[in-house]
Amino acid sequence: MTENMVFKKIKDFFSGKPEEEPEIRRLTLDELKKEIIGRKEDLKSKAEADLEAPLKRVIKTSGKIGRLIDDLEDAETTEEVHPRIYKSASEEKRLLIKKTRRALKKLDAPSSPTWGRLSKFSSSLTRSINLLGKASSSHRLRVATLFEGRMKRLEDLLDNLQTASKDFNETLANTNTRLNELDELSSTLSEREDLLRRSTALEKRIDSLKRRINDKQEALRKTRDSLEELKKSDQFELLEESKEKRKRIKSKLEGIENSIHSSVSGISRPLRKMKKMIQREEYATSYDVLDALNSYLSDPFVAAKSEEEGLPKFRTMLQELKELMEGKMKLSDRERRKKLGVVEKLLEKHTVSKLLAEYREKKKEMVELKEKRMGSPLLKRKRELEKSLRNTKSDLESTKEDLDEAKERLTKIKNDLAQKTSKLREDTKSIFNTEIQI
Repeated sequence: MTENMVFKKIKDFFSGKPEEEPEIRRLTLDELKKEIIGRKEDLKSKAEADLEAPLKRVIKTSGKIGRLIDDLEDAETTEEVHPRIYKSASEEKRLLIKKTRRALKKLDAPSSPTWGRLSKFSSSLTRSINLLGKASSSHRLRVATLFEGRMKRLEDLLDNLQTASKDFNETLANTNTRLNELDELSSTLSEREDLLRRSTALEKRIDSLKRRINDKQEALRKTRDSLEELKKSDQFELLEESKEKRKRIKSKLEGIENSIHSSVSGISRPLRKMKKMIQREEYATSYDVLDALNSYLSDPFVAAKSEEEGLPKFRTMLQELKELMEGKMKLSDRERRKKLGVVEKLLEKHTVSKLLAEYREKKKEMVELKEKRMGSPLLKRKRELEKSLRNTKSDLESTKEDLDEAKERLTKIKNDLAQKTSKLREDTKSIFNTEIQI
């Protein structure tokens, strides 16, 4: 072989293609669920097989302990011992035997070593060993003064049982750790599916709310158009004119009321003097005149409205006032002439009666306009449209709030979903060395 050939072989050896990394499996979520179930069954089956040997050791060793205790119960010492020591050791032996048998009874080994029964047996095994250990530590030394050999064998058997129990529980704990990992993975998978369902439901709700908002906005536009169209109609303009007319009548009524007040207020001073003269019994009058006097001094308009047509009480009061002003009432000449002129004018021209008659006529006209307006189908339609507008606006605002809330919830759920998906990928890679297809 030439030198070139050797060199070529060496070069080919060192420049060979690197080994390809094994291809990572990819699983769908349904396949992952099956993998989890299968892996859990495999782990349990393996644990059942692995636990068989330590279980047999536990059963065998506990049997030996039971037989040793039976032997100890019948045993008698051949050595000479002090009676007090013998009595004490015998009592300790009795207690040790009693407590050991009680502990062994709690060791309920499964007849069929399935995973569930083995897991349950672990608890009884731990309790039994703890009780055996306490019984031994409490009584072994005193019993050993008479039966040292048997106590040494008991100590060895307890050590063996402890070792077998440790092997049993370690295998069980390791399996439980891996099963818990699979349960956590399964829980993450379920939580992710729940988040996905909630996300899908929220997306549908958001779409529905958006459509509802569009519908409400369209309804709002149509209602506004209808209302504007109604307001521009000739019939509505007539209604508005009647409304303005009612305003004018209302203003007129207020003017009439003020005029009545003004008419009577012009003689308020003589009326008050007349009232004082009656109170001082300087002048006597009828009940009707006294009632009218009080009423017109308090509120002339209300007093006039409460009278019969023609205002008989008011006129009688004015007649008597005129007589007093012409006679007993103390007034300056100038005031007497002036106020008498006002009283005579009120009596002759029937000023307050005419004002009141005009007031009642205008009031009647105003009531008729109001009834006509309130009974108008057009006005009823306007109220309906305005109410519909308010309700639609309220519904629209409420729906927008619901949409904002749904969007916030969806954002949070999508964040949670992303975190669960990331954890699912990591845990699946860690446990199965596979990737998931989502």
